[in-house]
Amino acid sequence: MTTDPRAPGAGVPEPLGDDVARLLGPDGAARDVPPELQPDALVELHRAMVQQRVVDEALTALGATAAIGHYPAATGLEAAIFGPGWALNHQDWVFPALREHGVARLRGATLDDLVAQCFGNLLDRSRGRQLPGHLGAPEQQLASTSPPLATQLVHAVGAARGMKLAGGNAVALAYLGTAATCTSDFHAACHLAGRERLPVVFVCIRNMAASVELCERTKAQTLADRVRPYRIAASRVDGADVLACYAATRDAVARARRGDGPSFIEALAWRLEDPSAATTAPAWDPLVRLEAWGFAAGWLDREQRAHAWATTRAEVEDVVAIMRVQDPPDAATMFDDVYASRPWSLEAQLAEL
Repeated sequence: MTTDPRAPGAGVPEPLGDDVARLLGPDGAARDVPPELQPDALVELHRAMVQQRVVDEALTALGATAAIGHYPAATGLEAAIFGPGWALNHQDWVFPALREHGVARLRGATLDDLVAQCFGNLLDRSRGRQLPGHLGAPEQQLASTSPPLATQLVHAVGAARGMKLAGGNAVALAYLGTAATCTSDFHAACHLAGRERLPVVFVCIRNMAASVELCERTKAQTLADRVRPYRIAASRVDGADVLACYAATRDAVARARRGDGPSFIEALAWRLEDPSAATTAPAWDPLVRLEAWGFAAGWLDREQRAHAWATTRAEVEDVVAIMRVQDPPDAATMFDDVYASRPWSLEAQLAEL
């Protein structure tokens, strides 16, 4: 069984195997750094991951007090989320599983959008109709999150088919977790993607701290093995290594743009249920790794780090303070955005409010 990073003494990850790509190790030592990741890009990527961590802490705390509903934190998964997100461009579409809303902020969404959505207030663009953290950001080409497992996979494949028919070089990227690979939607998506050679990339974030072991879900040795019969190119990466996650996705996206078909990336990551406990397992923490390398490589110093964390905490506190006092959406808005022309039945219900 994989060592649980939440357990006492869980300091160093066990070996992941020779087939698992790693560019940034638990000690913060890097090799084969993608040359396009210049210092300015790394600072921005670091700040995005810091913001995700701080947001998770704040919104998890609010969920614990019932100020909002349950919030799905991404603590420990930041490398596996933001590395792939960084490899995309403006024309590509993202289909999140549950915890990947931060990619929208990489593409221009604001923190206000997320926090308003979690409170479901009048500034929420979904008008309070979604669960907390289930953000949709069409301007940033991030599809709405849906609670059922794996539905985003068939949506991504459908979008990729449209992209291929349109004749451009856009790519669809879909995130998923281990449980999604046990659904019929997963196999339907893989079948169509492989048969049609569609420009889609599946990023499967395998939570190594999960209570259900892989052998209880499948006889396959790895999740990557599950897609190979569909003629989907598969790779495995250290999901706490943002450089490896980025590089694998960059190569998969380039492959899709060339018309060489779909790819599947199995990212082995360690999610912490409690964001405040992240510092208890530094070797499993993608932010600790990135910062250690930043200090050694010189693109980040301790003053910059302290400033990034302090300013982000202040920003999150300000946004939360503003959003928690906003009024809820007007009840009449429940009838909006349903039909282009409202039928008499809804008009009658609206009149009863």
